[in-house]
Amino acid sequence: MTLSIGTPPTAYVAIIDTGSNTIVAQCAPCSSSSTSCTDPLYDPSSSSTFVDLPCNSSLRLDACAAAAGGSPGCPQCTFKQTYTTGWAFVSMGVETFTFDQQASVPGVAFGCITDSSGGWGGSSGLVGMGRGNLSLVSQLGARKFSYCLTPFQDANSTSTLLIGPSATIDDDGTGGVVQSTPFVRNPPGYPSFYYLNLTGISMGTTALSIPANAFDLNPDDGTGGLIIDSGLTITSLVDVAYQQVRAEVLSLVALPPSSSHRTEMDLCFDLSSPSAPPAMPDMTFHFDGGATWCCRRTTTCSYMSPGSGA
Repeated sequence: MTLSIGTPPTAYVAIIDTGSNTIVAQCAPCSSSSTSCTDPLYDPSSSSTFVDLPCNSSLRLDACAAAAGGSPGCPQCTFKQTYTTGWAFVSMGVETFTFDQQASVPGVAFGCITDSSGGWGGSSGLVGMGRGNLSLVSQLGARKFSYCLTPFQDANSTSTLLIGPSATIDDDGTGGVVQSTPFVRNPPGYPSFYYLNLTGISMGTTALSIPANAFDLNPDDGTGGLIIDSGLTITSLVDVAYQQVRAEVLSLVALPPSSSHRTEMDLCFDLSSPSAPPAMPDMTFHFDGGATWCCRRTTTCSYMSPGSGA
C-alpha cells in the first residue's frame, strides 16, 4: 500500500502484514551496516509533526513487549523486531499519516527502522494490521478492514484497502458467495494473530484423512492452531497434515519426483516444458461454520525455471 508520513508528507510503499502489529518505516540516516535501505527514506528531522516517544512511554513499552513475545522486560530505547525474512532495530515515535493523499491522521505511533536485514521486497516499510493496539486498524479505531487478494502472477493488478464502515463485503453479482468463519480466541502471549479454526483439507472431491485434532490450538501455551498471515507466501501445515497432502499429490501426479536440490521445496517434479504442468485438482481448506477456501492449481503449484536461481 502507498501512504505518506510527516509534514510535509513523504510518500512511501509499505507491505501490509496481518501477522504483526507495529507500523515501521525505513528512516534516514540509514545504517551503513544495513543491506536493505530502500528509497524514499523518511527523515524525522525534516518533519514538523514528528514526536519522539520517551523510553518509558506506554506505547514504546507495548511495542517492545510485543517484539519480545510478550516479555515485559525492555531495557533499551531501541529494540529488535524479528520477522520471517529478517530483523529490524526500531525506535518509536508519533507522526501524522496521510492516506490517499487526502485523509490525514495525527498521533499515529510507528517505528523508525535504524538498521535491518533480509530486505523489504522493494518497499520502504511495513504496516502491521494485527489485532494488537499498535496496528494501523486498531490505532484508527476501526473494527474491520478488507482487501482483495489479486492474482499472484499478475503484477499489474491492484486492490483497494478499505478500513472501517466501508469494509463491507457484499455479493458482487458475479455468482460468488460471501462466506465467513469466526476468529478463535487468542492465547496468552499471542495477541496480534488472526486465528482460524481449520477443520479439514480436501483435494478435488477427496477429503484427506487428517486427524480431527491436527489443527487444534492449545489455549494455555499457544501451540498448534492456524493463523492467516498476509506476510507469508507459502502455507505451512503441521507434519501429520502435510504428509497427507504430500501423499495425495504423489498419487495424482504421473511424474517421478525430482531428485534435484535446486529448490528449498520438499516435493518437486521435472517438467518437459512450462506449458505442460501436471494435472492437479483444486485444494480446498474447510473452516468452522462451513466456510471453504478453494485454491486453484495456479496457486498450489509454482513453476521454477532453470534460470530463476532456484
